Amino acid sequence: MVQKFEKYFEYYWQNNKNYAIADEEDLALLAELPCSIQSNIYKDFLFQDFLELFKVHFIFKKPDRKQDPNGLVKYYEWEDSQYSSFMVKLLQALEPRSFGHGEYIYEEDDEVDEQIYVISRDTRKPINSTGIYAVGFRY
Repeated sequence: MVQKFEKYFEYYWQNNKNYAIADEEDLALLAELPCSIQSNIYKDFLFQDFLELFKVHFIFKKPDRKQDPNGLVKYYEWEDSQYSSFMVKLLQALEPRSFGHGEYIYEEDDEVDEQIYVISRDTRKPINSTGIYAVGFRY
């Protein structure tokens, strides 16, 4: 059991992208920066790879009243203050998780209170298989 805890925290500390801005002093410094720079730190530096992998999950259509008069569909972008604020808060809440071979993320009938984004899998297995391990982020 001790080895399992050690392995978990070793993985967590090596993969926690929010560690760079973890303490109160760092957060205070970040809060003093313009919102556009804060957004850029998260989208272009800390979580660029994550956002690229899961970009389809973060594309939100604007309400009909905000659509283009020519009928073009509009989507929220990082330049939209509400969207960028939402995305930064979401990225700040992500936590790295690791699951080993044969380890269940959830048991049947468990209440699910998080989203898991799978980053890695066994490439020797077919795409629809469970693979050897999954790495995810907890929100």
